[in-house]
Amino acid sequence: MNKHIFSLLAIIALLSQPIVAQDNLSADAIKKLYYKPLFVDGRLSFYRGDKFGFWDGKYNEVIPSIYERTEDFSEGRGAVKLDGKWGFVDTNGTVKIPIIYEKVGTFHNGLTCAVKDGKYGFLDYNGKVVIPFKYDNGDNFSEGKASVHLDDKWGVIDTKGKTVVPFNYDDIGNFSEGLIWVMKGDLYGFVDDKGKVKIPIQYDWADPFSEGFAAVKKDYMWTYLDKNGKEITDFKFDDALPFKNGFAPILFYYSWGFIDKTGEEKIYAVYDTVLPFSEGLAAAKLTDDYDSDDYDSIDSKWGYMDTTGAEVIPFIYDSATSFSGGFAKVSYMNRFYYIDKNGKTYEIK
Repeated sequence: MNKHIFSLLAIIALLSQPIVAQDNLSADAIKKLYYKPLFVDGRLSFYRGDKFGFWDGKYNEVIPSIYERTEDFSEGRGAVKLDGKWGFVDTNGTVKIPIIYEKVGTFHNGLTCAVKDGKYGFLDYNGKVVIPFKYDNGDNFSEGKASVHLDDKWGVIDTKGKTVVPFNYDDIGNFSEGLIWVMKGDLYGFVDDKGKVKIPIQYDWADPFSEGFAAVKKDYMWTYLDKNGKEITDFKFDDALPFKNGFAPILFYYSWGFIDKTGEEKIYAVYDTVLPFSEGLAAAKLTDDYDSDDYDSIDSKWGYMDTTGAEVIPFIYDSATSFSGGFAKVSYMNRFYYIDKNGKTYEIK
């Protein structure tokens, strides 16, 4: 299935002035900062040597590192791979779904996708086959519905296996905020959970709805639609990413900025790259010298701005991530640090 992919490349460069870490964090503190967003159901996947297991919230090995691969827990079940096959364990490490499947997904709405003998079906928490293995492809449930592929076409089923969107489409997304993008021929539109076309199939590309809006592309340019199909701007952006925290990153004449939900450009497009807003701040990369005749001397650095576009943390870093749990990971002169929202640095030893 097609995905709208946004690739971010950080440039590593040297700066003339050193950064001084104000505090050093212990190894345990670093682990807690770094892994905090990754704990699911109180478990975190880790590996030792070439084998995988799970830690609990205190970094105790509660599920031994005996597996070839593991995936994050979802709804109380963690996917594990052993002898080339997949199954599921509970948070205590007890195998709840036999390790016999060629592929598995993650649990949503009480079901997971799995593959057996090349066909896709769906299992419940205990491994009972709820929807038979008959599909050529499939995806996890979202909002109580799953996209599946049969006889060279895509459609959507509910948790009982009933068809809710007919198998009429050449590609399809996942339900988000009550609508799903579909592709027929080379064009995209949106249908609802009854299979009714709500936004005409006329766009060159479409992304899922996020915070009430979806980015769509037509004649090489992008804008956003509301759920009635109304465009909030002309098709004038070179690229457009989903809304998050009320703002959407847009590419305009080779530079990135942000618009609000009225389509107004709230933060001017002057940045080389931006990340979506998270916890009130957005990471951005900015070139220091646009007029330099020597391309190799141009210095692009990362910093952070607030929702007004004001610089909150200086543009001095070689790479940066979004804030999570009050901290972000940055690099400077080939060393990594954590910073808080005040820009205080914690060196990773």
